[in-house]
Amino acid sequence: MLAFEGAQILDVVGPMQMLAAVNDENPAAAPVYSLRLLAERKGPFATSGGVSLVADASYAALPKSIHTLMVAGGSIERALRDRKLAAAVRAGAARAERVVSICTGLACRG
Repeated sequence: MLAFEGAQILDVVGPMQMLAAVNDENPAAAPVYSLRLLAERKGPFATSGGVSLVADASYAALPKSIHTLMVAGGSIERALRDRKLAAAVRAGAARAERVVSICTGLACRG
């Protein structure tokens, strides 16, 4: 999941929880999805509602191979000005089997 300062918290945690539920369906098996939250930098960032989330890593940690790339929506004005986010979306989309935009997420693709 690519997120950014000002992302909608539900746009981040809702889709991630749905994929986590897929993993939970068969606890004895290896997880179907590896869930990682990436932002401009590793660590906490504020969502549009003021609640902080914690990024596992920065955009630079995009895997070489991605099954499902999700891009959060939120403060689109801020996201449209974020060149690092746009670069991460383009790089991730080139590596992904599928790309999922949550609300306004792909508007920031640059």
